[in-house]
Amino acid sequence: MRGIPNFKILKRLAEAYGVPVAKLIEVAEKGSEESVTDPANSSPEIEFVSRGYEKLSDARKKQLNEFLKFLMQQENKEKK
Repeated sequence: MRGIPNFKILKRLAEAYGVPVAKLIEVAEKGSEESVTDPANSSPEIEFVSRGYEKLSDARKKQLNEFLKFLMQQENKEKK
């Protein structure tokens, strides 16, 4: 079972999602009945990404975070 992410991971996630770390913590504290970390709701794709991310070097993690930001921006533009 995975532990609680440390601040460094939270900071990277916040950057990737474009939200403050405080927002991630706020949402986590509220809890969610449909959490992606819940094995019942987890998909093979999410598991793959999570395990793969942890194996990357810091430089590759930064690249992945930047690419995810780019994809999310593109997605937002397409929705408008």
